[in-house]
Amino acid sequence: MKIEDFKFTKRESIIIDLAAKGYENKEIAQNLKIKVHQVRYSVNNVKVKISFHSKFATTERMFTIFCHEYMKKLKEEQDED
Repeated sequence: MKIEDFKFTKRESIIIDLAAKGYENKEIAQNLKIKVHQVRYSVNNVKVKISFHSKFATTERMFTIFCHEYMKKLKEEQDED
């Protein structure tokens, strides 16, 4: 399964990017000028989307791994340009 197959919203993609960089929910909310509960809601949506594809990993661990893979893919795409 490719990252593109998950069909993340623009906000979810931005939040994944910031989470992968180590930002906490509060920092993400401040950066995006939204409320913390909106960040949590988007993070939960991402977790739900990726959890369907990994029955054996915990959702939290899968989210962390996914964020790192997402960042790696973005870097590879930037290096190609």
